[in-house]
Amino acid sequence: MTRFSSNSNQMKASVLQVTIRSLSLVSVLLSRSCTTEAMHSDFFILPDQCKPAGCRTKCQDLGYEDLAALSTPEAFTYALKMMEPFLSGGISVNIGLLFSRTTNRLEWVDGSLPAPDTPWDSNPPTVNKVKPFGRMRNLGKIEMLGGADRKMAICGNSSDVQHAQGKSFHGQQPDSWGSNLNVTKAVSYLKCVTLCGLHNWCRAAEFHSELQTCTIFAHGMYDGLVPNVATSTFIRLSYSLLQPLSGR
Repeated sequence: MTRFSSNSNQMKASVLQVTIRSLSLVSVLLSRSCTTEAMHSDFFILPDQCKPAGCRTKCQDLGYEDLAALSTPEAFTYALKMMEPFLSGGISVNIGLLFSRTTNRLEWVDGSLPAPDTPWDSNPPTVNKVKPFGRMRNLGKIEMLGGADRKMAICGNSSDVQHAQGKSFHGQQPDSWGSNLNVTKAVSYLKCVTLCGLHNWCRAAEFHSELQTCTIFAHGMYDGLVPNVATSTFIRLSYSLLQPLSGR
């Protein structure tokens, strides 16, 4: 059975999964179940305990680009599933989030900036050269620490494949306050979804069929959906953490 959701206007939402390889759309699937499996993510758990700088070298020696950049909800969700046995046991894992001395800000190793809804352990995180390395800890929250401790790590490749998952709401648009990440021309709804998948901050993409425009929204730029017969909206998968074990 295909899983649908509906709002007060009884508008159905279909689950949409888009895979983008080399910046071009190669497959679109209407899923038969609401899955969060990122089938094309290329991650590897490095079992050896190492300092962050050493972990980066080990990942590259194994043929990976770097530590894994968990810059999108899809990559984060897939990595979380892979590391659940370790995180649930209280083990922290080095990830590809670093303080850049050049730009004086936090950056994923793929060059993107952390999204506003990144699940930080403390908010806001410490941004300085004293704690320059990102780690995922219990339940999946991200913290910034120094580079002296030896921990496990997750390696990854991010340049070849990008992945977007979410739900389609036809005849609806985000209820926004006028702010957005970008407005651009788009010839189709699927092109608009593709553009959303290329921006790690995108959490919703609105395609207007009459204007042939695609408007991309980040977390916090809209509040629910409102009816509009000329629009179709893609609501992207959001960050989610592990559930605490009962008795904790």
